[in-house]
Amino acid sequence: IDGNKRSTGKETLRIENVNFVAEGQWQSSILASKNTYVHNVTVDACTFTGTDAKEVYGIRLYSSYNITVKNTTGTKLYDLVYAQTAVDGFVAENITVTESANGFWFPYGKNPSFKNITISETAGMGIGISNNNSGTATFENCNISAGTAIYLGEYNDVTKSYQLIFNGTNTFGENWLVVEGTTANFKVVVNDEGLDMTKTSGLVAYEGNKYYNTLAYAVKDAAANVTVLKAHEITKTAVVEKDMTIDFAGLAITGNVFPVVRVQKDADVTVMNGNINNNDYVFVLGASDG
Repeated sequence: IDGNKRSTGKETLRIENVNFVAEGQWQSSILASKNTYVHNVTVDACTFTGTDAKEVYGIRLYSSYNITVKNTTGTKLYDLVYAQTAVDGFVAENITVTESANGFWFPYGKNPSFKNITISETAGMGIGISNNNSGTATFENCNISAGTAIYLGEYNDVTKSYQLIFNGTNTFGENWLVVEGTTANFKVVVNDEGLDMTKTSGLVAYEGNKYYNTLAYAVKDAAANVTVLKAHEITKTAVVEKDMTIDFAGLAITGNVFPVVRVQKDADVTVMNGNINNNDYVFVLGASDG
């Protein structure tokens, strides 16, 4: 598909009831041409079948916007959808992926939405996202059985913030969410009471239904009460600029950062249930210049 280098456009393309079978290597059944801004495309009621899960893509996107994939299945693929460069406004709904390396890989997805997604017999990622672009990914009523159901990670120390939101009723396996990186700010909002947040990795603190990848980001974003979720190493100073309670929950905290918590701007802060091993000051009152 060629988008004719239109960064905005109202024209549409609909691909419906097509069975795609890839017989060679490194094939993409639907390919958005590089730097052409493919846009307003709907893929509906299609099937994608590969012959080698290591080398076949269903849909491969470059610099695209307003892409919808729905009522579609993929089998024996590397990825059903791979967003290789910036993709904004992607929607996946009523999708089934089986016997594949991964389901969706979005290293450049700005605001993807995943609803009614079923992924099984997948050794890699069900849905993977990294933060080459800032954005929010939403998940609703997903059933994913994979090596890692959901992955969120930093790309080469990119500092762009990213957020995941879980709505509806989702079913995932053990260690279902992996969050990697402490340079960027990552937040996970959970509106699904059935999700077990102890079966995740990389999230270290929370307030209510909001979970964070660093204590520093938690105290910056939370309203008033932060609780540490897991024992971990502190890599950033948590700067508190508002009234707040930080509950370390008796968990072992280690680090080599000066200090662990800095209280400033007349904030009234309570720190409780701590078990902190740091090579320098743990708490400092006042601004960094004294």
